Amino acid sequence: MAEYKLSNPLTIEEKLQVTRLIGHDSMGILDVIRSDILIAQGDNDVSQLKNTLYVVQHIGMLNMAITSLTLHNKYTLDDLRTDNYFDAFKLQNDFDGLNALFKEEMTFLKDISHKEFLSDRSLVHCVLYNLSKNAFKRGGAKKVEISVKEHSTLQDIVYSAEGSLDYKDFIGFHVHDNGKGFPAEKNFGEYFTKAPKIGEHGFGLYFVGLAAKVLRGQVGIKSEPGDTTVSFYHPIYVDLKQNK
Repeated sequence: MAEYKLSNPLTIEEKLQVTRLIGHDSMGILDVIRSDILIAQGDNDVSQLKNTLYVVQHIGMLNMAITSLTLHNKYTLDDLRTDNYFDAFKLQNDFDGLNALFKEEMTFLKDISHKEFLSDRSLVHCVLYNLSKNAFKRGGAKKVEISVKEHSTLQDIVYSAEGSLDYKDFIGFHVHDNGKGFPAEKNFGEYFTKAPKIGEHGFGLYFVGLAAKVLRGQVGIKSEPGDTTVSFYHPIYVDLKQNK
């Protein structure tokens, strides 16, 4: 099955940047786990314990994403079919997991006819997590809506990974928020191609760019104060050997 492959285009420097996910997210979340487990044990709160398990699931997704981006040189069709596919249940489960990570309001809408489609779930999870986190923490949003739709025409594209134009149909993961929006003068493309220095903001969006490179995705942004949508367009892989 070697001919069915999607090669990893990341450079050594980009792979090194990926490891910053550990410090970017995991360390703070470990503190949340400790406090949540204590609360759950003390109050016998089943829902709180469930949320804690979602946090543990999130850390597992982070580690899987780091492995995918740094160690995998290619994806074979069988690799993606093993467990990295989406269906209605997994989409809902992943959203519930994201919802458990934030105190603010989140909603989820899906409108897709595909019963399942191939992907790397850990990468998509981390993309949606980082976009939601940016909306809440950096944008000051009070609400985030994640919608999933099918597209043959893409809108407001600011970044197209190499190879993404070879695909005709996409699943769009849209993260909409009511925060302050992006700076009007900002060159959106830089968010996804230029790694911020340690201590600077912007790593979350840079990670989205890395995920787009590996998955052959595109990113769209439409933003004004109170109404911002960042769209991650994921290609629908029909035959990987035609899109190496």
